Amino acid sequence: MSISLLDEELYGIKRCPQCGIAHPLIRLLGPITFHYVTEQYYPHRAYYYFTGRCSHCGHVILFNGYQNADGNGREQKPEHLQIERSYPDLDSAAEELPEKAQKFLQQALESRHAPDGALMLAASAIDAMLKDKGYRDGTLFARIGKSSEDGVLTEQMAKWAHAIRLSANEPRHADDEFDGATQDDADQILAFTKALGEYLYVLPAKVERWKNKAGDEEDV
Repeated sequence: MSISLLDEELYGIKRCPQCGIAHPLIRLLGPITFHYVTEQYYPHRAYYYFTGRCSHCGHVILFNGYQNADGNGREQKPEHLQIERSYPDLDSAAEELPEKAQKFLQQALESRHAPDGALMLAASAIDAMLKDKGYRDGTLFARIGKSSEDGVLTEQMAKWAHAIRLSANEPRHADDEFDGATQDDADQILAFTKALGEYLYVLPAKVERWKNKAGDEEDV
């Protein structure tokens, strides 16, 4: 479901990016700033910037939305906006990922406010991606190493993966010395998991779409 602003309320947000509550009530806060641009691909698009406040935690989120305009650049308050970006980000797992990896990563992103859970879910998403690429034997550590040897992962990505794999093990084993994952721990493994999905699935899919488009244009 796309995210939009309608009648001063935001629709389609699964979780508040500030507190993580499900299906938050986020309402418009303050004025909407208008910015009209003329671009090659969107010659009649108006951009708007505004803040919203979560009714549960009271924290503020910055949003960037757009509306197709008629070319006059009118600055009247828009009735409906499609949301393009936010800060903090309204993350979602890429559709190009395998179904299991996408499910685990989406749950990890929605659990960002609970770092221990986010680490374990993100590690499961990494595991699912490697298995989808044919690396099923041995431990996750061994499969990361083998995928690097085969050139599926770069050496730098493998080193990063090893580091976050170890931190993800700690909440699973609940060692006496482990006091719990931090927000930084969760942010790092989520960043890697998203980067891995981008590298293995999203970018190749984009290249394939570009090749197909270029081939269609040559046939014209």
